[in-house]
Amino acid sequence: MSLTASHHYFRDQHCDYQADQASMEALLNCYCRDIAEPSGELSVQGGERSRSWPQGLRVRLALEPVSVLHIGFPDSEDSLLVLVAGGSRTCNYRYLSAPYYKSALRGWRVLGLEELGRILLHKMSQRFEEPFNSELYRQILLSRNVMRSILEYTRVPADWGQGLDAFRWSEQSLSFGHRYHPAPKSREGFDPEDILQYSPEMGAGFALYYFAVHPGDLRTRGDIAGPAFGSDASVGLDLPDGWVTIPVHPWQARYLMRLPIVCSAIRSGRILPLGQAGPRFYPTASVRTLYQPGNPYFLKFSTHVRLTNCIRKNAVYELESAVALSAALKAHLAPSLARWRGFRLLYEPAYQTLDFADHPEPDRRSIAEGFGVIMRDNLEQYLDAGVTPVLAAALFSDDR
Repeated sequence: MSLTASHHYFRDQHCDYQADQASMEALLNCYCRDIAEPSGELSVQGGERSRSWPQGLRVRLALEPVSVLHIGFPDSEDSLLVLVAGGSRTCNYRYLSAPYYKSALRGWRVLGLEELGRILLHKMSQRFEEPFNSELYRQILLSRNVMRSILEYTRVPADWGQGLDAFRWSEQSLSFGHRYHPAPKSREGFDPEDILQYSPEMGAGFALYYFAVHPGDLRTRGDIAGPAFGSDASVGLDLPDGWVTIPVHPWQARYLMRLPIVCSAIRSGRILPLGQAGPRFYPTASVRTLYQPGNPYFLKFSTHVRLTNCIRKNAVYELESAVALSAALKAHLAPSLARWRGFRLLYEPAYQTLDFADHPEPDRRSIAEGFGVIMRDNLEQYLDAGVTPVLAAALFSDDR
């Protein structure tokens, strides 16, 4: 094996290990917080050791200042052990070993993510008398695979710098995601190329995809100041007279052009696909909400991708409620918040979508949800000179 091939091999092995470890930690945290701790099936023990525990674990207990997290299971003698740095009131443990598991039919063995996921989901199905959740199991493994890709291909620098560059990198820095979610990086609908192209953790940035539509089909609600997407001229689009543009996330554009209602509208000339154009936007930690320095708004697009456990489309009620809630907060809460200097809410004052009012309700809803985008205030307008805004999760998560 050449030196270059050897380097790539060991790097890949390290990425695999990190992704497996982070996935197991999130799964264990979730199970501990939601099931084992409330049920009294969890304990953390210090220096005392049991002769029945696996030898490797007992040796480390004798030599290192570590503790043992023990999880029992109701109506069985099965046990799960893992070394941790100590207790945690929030069940956010610092794990120091792989988990060990023993059942009535088999002695102690070290678990990888696949076995750990199967065992915990099997225990859950027994506890709640439900079928084994194969869908969640698939999401757990998919999340791990996305983490592997992130660790192998990310271009997010270790040094974020200062100012708005640092803000962008902090939004794109969460390689492992939520510490209590069993599948924090699951992205059903993104293929491997989409992961690289549209994931914030890759350091991605891309132009929006534009369609041309008739003004009468465009629905805008709320109060916005200035263009959220740039003028048609500024993004380099050549429009027929009397038409207007509506942007979507480029992944969503592919999805929309497979919908029968959209295909029909394109064939009839009611919608014109124009392609990607204009400046780069950068996906934030939520994946579908995009940021562009200097733009007055974050743009929260519909993407019919199942991120973690939800398909992230902007349902019609979400479009309407975002604007209504922002108006209510501005009217009733803003005066009280003025007493706390430096505290700001980022409102969602408007949305834009298409409305085919002459179509049946199911088609009309599909169009509105597929093209919907919510505008959220950009934080730049609230920054004092010299301040570097940073995503809180990037400061406080246990990440790479």
